[in-house]
Amino acid sequence: MRSILNCTFLVNGLLIPVSILSPVDKSGVKFVKVDSRDNARVRIRHFNSAPGEAIPLDSISRAYELADGRLTPIPDELYDSCLPAPSDQMVFAHFIGVENFPLHLAQAFYYAVPKPESEVENYSYLYHMMIQLNVIGITQVNFHNCSTLFALIPHDNCFLLVKLTYTDRIESAPPLTFFPESKMNETILENLSSFMINNMTDFDLSGYKDQFDETFLSKIGNITA
Repeated sequence: MRSILNCTFLVNGLLIPVSILSPVDKSGVKFVKVDSRDNARVRIRHFNSAPGEAIPLDSISRAYELADGRLTPIPDELYDSCLPAPSDQMVFAHFIGVENFPLHLAQAFYYAVPKPESEVENYSYLYHMMIQLNVIGITQVNFHNCSTLFALIPHDNCFLLVKLTYTDRIESAPPLTFFPESKMNETILENLSSFMINNMTDFDLSGYKDQFDETFLSKIGNITA
């Protein structure tokens, strides 16, 4: 598993050094674009939209597009002055009940494991208390030139660190008018209830795989064998 960051959790004075691990190590099938005439790789070049000439990388700068379509050049010093100060700590001072977790804001998740592995005492204290209180920690932290919102969730003897989207960056669901419960067909409700109860099981996701990847790898194996 690939480590992407080392940092420290801070909870009420309790310091917990952790390593943040990416859970995705195995990549799926990857394709590259090639020239069909000779199978040479296709490379991307940057072009000026006016004369259509290729642009050297050292000539590329930033601009902000206004509502009317005009572009305003942004000096590097202005851009740099807007970047948040980086931090090597995640301070958890706010907690919510598990039932209030904003699932619709979740973008990605990572594992947070104690570092070094032998120092697990404070990690264990935090995990035990969050499980006992059934809570999730919330923090905002500045990493990699951006301000990011995270949720800390104890799960299966480990912490999951879930990256969240800011609420002002997503659109709300369209308003719905539900069919009144008083007019619902009792037979349909009973059939649904019976079906769901009879099909409750210990769900195992390990049996599910990307069907395209498996089919493609099987077929390409037969071709290249």
